[in-house]
Amino acid sequence: MLNTDSFEQALYEDGKRAFGKIIEEKGEDLYVIGLYHFGGWDAVMPLFNTHSDLVPLQEVTYGEDQKGYELGVKWCPSDFPSLEEYHEYFDRSTREIQRLRGQFDELGEDLQAHWQQTLKAMQRVLNRLDAEGVFSQRVNRDNLTLYIANYDEDYSCRYERVKKLNPESVLKRVSSEFEYMINLHEKWQRELLAEMAAELKAESDGRLE
Repeated sequence: MLNTDSFEQALYEDGKRAFGKIIEEKGEDLYVIGLYHFGGWDAVMPLFNTHSDLVPLQEVTYGEDQKGYELGVKWCPSDFPSLEEYHEYFDRSTREIQRLRGQFDELGEDLQAHWQQTLKAMQRVLNRLDAEGVFSQRVNRDNLTLYIANYDEDYSCRYERVKKLNPESVLKRVSSEFEYMINLHEKWQRELLAEMAAELKAESDGRLE
């Protein structure tokens, strides 16, 4: 088991300063706020987006599935124009998350368990800050989704954390959007597997001729 105490405390202190500043400057224009990581122990930074930044992205016409595109840019952090802003507030947290990596063998069988432990530490920090009212000062908490994500994690994992980070008032508003994206990505996965199977069959049939 990792000792995440120092990381968790650093993240709490960094987050309290950074999120307070973000909310002060962005206010009710925010619709999402939380933590972004890189799928490992390299760095952690604040994640947020505003309606003002979202609207121009959603106005782009996308032929195959307009709804899927609009929800994708709404919930995919790599599309947020603000992604790396305020990262300097998390220098201490980044040092601490990198120290966690030194506690274990990255090729060991417990790698996934260590990562889940790290994610739970992030979740506890956001829950703690939320309980202290950080995310309800100057804004209506019912309109703000707390979120932890990285660039390549599937939506089902993100949604499970959303349910643990947010009140029912938020879940009533966003659950259908995450469920849509989960179903869409599962459909894409099925189509990809079917395409691969068809290609393998064609190759096999070609060798038999």
